[in-house]
Amino acid sequence: MPVTPWRRSREMRDQRLRLSLVEDERSMKDHICYYFGLVKPIMAGVSGTGDVQPHRSHRSRQSGPSAKKKSKSDKRKRDISDEKKHNPKAFAFSSSVKAKRLQSRATEKEQRRLHIPTIDRSTGEPAPYVVVVHGPPQVGKSLLIKSLVKHYTKHNLSEVRGPITIVSGKNRRLQFVECPNDINGMIDAAKFADLALLLIDGSYGFEMVRFFFWLMFAS
Repeated sequence: MPVTPWRRSREMRDQRLRLSLVEDERSMKDHICYYFGLVKPIMAGVSGTGDVQPHRSHRSRQSGPSAKKKSKSDKRKRDISDEKKHNPKAFAFSSSVKAKRLQSRATEKEQRRLHIPTIDRSTGEPAPYVVVVHGPPQVGKSLLIKSLVKHYTKHNLSEVRGPITIVSGKNRRLQFVECPNDINGMIDAAKFADLALLLIDGSYGFEMVRFFFWLMFAS
């Protein structure tokens, strides 16, 4: 079939249209890559102008475990020691007075730590210290107990009835008990007494009953 001029012009027009579409598509891709910071697309390894597209160079790690590991391996290859050596001049004192003061302070802190007061962690109060007052009748047993109570508490006691307990210190109590003048009472008092006060009548002297109580308390 013979090619007419009209048909040839139409084919040339279609070919120019296809080339323009390809160029528009290529330029659009280049604009998109430039906008997003990407490398221009490489078509068969050659750009539209015939030049080879440059690739982005490799950037090694500057910080982090990978960078430290790489630096250690490089130093090991180059026989460079990375060990920290002891420098005696770095820890030397410049002032003898200051060094002596620091040493005395360290010694004082150590001694203070060794002499920490013990804390009483016992629950409840301890039992009172029992004081038994023994002697013959009308010798002044009640008067002695009243005087001791007034000495510790600064209060007057009108009459002595039974055991009397007072607070003599922060962690100590005293209990005063007047011992009866019979053998059973003396035996019981000798069992629970911590301290015995023996009163003797000066007009009569030391009696045998007081000596018996003394033996009971000693045994």
